[in-house]
Amino acid sequence: MRKSEAGEKPKEKTLALTDSQRQLMEKFSRLYHRWYGEVTASLQQVLQERYYPRFEGGVVLDVGNGGTAPDVQLGAETARKVDRFIALDNSSAMLTRSGIFGNQILGDCMEIPLASDSVDYVLANNTLHHFGLGKGQDPMEKIGAFFREALRVSRKGLIINELVIPKVAELVERVILQAVGFMPVFVFSESFYRQTFQRLELNVAEYETKSLMDLISPFTVVPPILEYHWLRVPALVIPYSFAFFVIEKKATKDTHSS
Repeated sequence: MRKSEAGEKPKEKTLALTDSQRQLMEKFSRLYHRWYGEVTASLQQVLQERYYPRFEGGVVLDVGNGGTAPDVQLGAETARKVDRFIALDNSSAMLTRSGIFGNQILGDCMEIPLASDSVDYVLANNTLHHFGLGKGQDPMEKIGAFFREALRVSRKGLIINELVIPKVAELVERVILQAVGFMPVFVFSESFYRQTFQRLELNVAEYETKSLMDLISPFTVVPPILEYHWLRVPALVIPYSFAFFVIEKKATKDTHSS
């Protein structure tokens, strides 16, 4: 774990759950897997076939892991071939909902408690929209802070899978934000991420998007918002897409000179 300037290790946090936390997370998990299990499986298939084979022999940090075991997240074959899989989440309830399987860190992805260049890759699956957004905050700076921190701890780069919405839907969210002051979940558009990449001068080596209908049948009925799972509509009228992008770490002067 990364040490502070004073040389002291960060304070350890317990992963123990209360009975009420466990019951609440079990309820959430049942709803999520019932309505979004097919989408998750399709996303994982894309990631496992196209993006994760490069993890072989390396150390992988999964940010916003949510209690997903290595063989489920990476696929059984890749999970066997990685040197180490580390799960990071800021929620004890999410991190341990599938049990404690080792190499789990309860911590903040904006201050990852690992040394610089300590893992090969950082991955994050549909994590960024859970950062939330407050009135007056610069969203590019907030997302950029995570990218910089993740690149700090990685030797090779980041692999991100993230939910995106049309620009007009993002504009509607921004109007709501002005009224409520803070939104714990804020989904950005594809154009927002492209502008962020450009502003931060990130080295985006790979980029693709898949619509919800690329992943499930357009006639599959799902709730657009999990909290209102009673409201269900066909996938063909839900304007969700999922972006997949690889951000490679830029070589430093020391790397060039070695």
